[in-house]
Amino acid sequence: MRILGCLSVILGLTGGAGAALAEPHRQHAPHEHGHGTLNLAIDGKKMVLHLTAPSQDIVGFEHAATTQSQREAVHHARAVLSSPAELFTLPAAAECVFQQQSISIGNDPDAMSDEAAHHDDHDADHHGDHKADHEEDHDADHHEAHHKTHDEEHHDAHHEDDDHAGHPGSEAGDHMHAEEEHHDSQEHHEAHDHHEGEGAVHSEVEAEYQLTCETPDGLREIGFPYFKRFPNAEELTITAIGPMGQIGGEVSKDNPLFKLR
Repeated sequence: MRILGCLSVILGLTGGAGAALAEPHRQHAPHEHGHGTLNLAIDGKKMVLHLTAPSQDIVGFEHAATTQSQREAVHHARAVLSSPAELFTLPAAAECVFQQQSISIGNDPDAMSDEAAHHDDHDADHHGDHKADHEEDHDADHHEAHHKTHDEEHHDAHHEDDDHAGHPGSEAGDHMHAEEEHHDSQEHHEAHDHHEGEGAVHSEVEAEYQLTCETPDGLREIGFPYFKRFPNAEELTITAIGPMGQIGGEVSKDNPLFKLR
């Protein structure tokens, strides 16, 4: 379907040239609380809206939901996102109907569990594919070691006795060296954990909506009650492509209307 190609163009443009469509508006950091993006594509009677926003704007926090109240906040956010007609208002003359939707909440613990399970299944399959080869290599190595000649074993044992005899303090030195390595390793892990603790946790919400508009010529503007439903949201940068060409701009709490034509 051509509209998917249009949306792919937008997603590619928003990382470079598409960002310039919104000039002279200020540029935003890739992840900025209060600021999200909306990519929009129109092709004939088909229309796609792709929303991306920090979880802070939609859920109220960005870390994984762990308490009951946090889980309820995630479920509430999903329920609101599932009613796109309450987030975006389209002209009645366009006769638009929301047909399909896809919602992803980055700090939803249920979604995170499903992703982790999928990852574990993939690792298990990958491990199973190589298990037989590993066992075969191990048996071959063991067989070769087992057939080491008696003279070689005797030589190795004799050499080891000479080393211990010539270095009476070697065992103590090895023990001290092992303790130093353990101490250094422990300090490294503690420093790493401390550094990770200082880092901010980021997660995002993505929602995609597909619509059918019986009279696409009536698509002249989009209103954004989105800002009333999500009080933490402050701005959306919009990039659109369709019969009107490529356009861009921003909407906000104070100016929640975007002109398409």
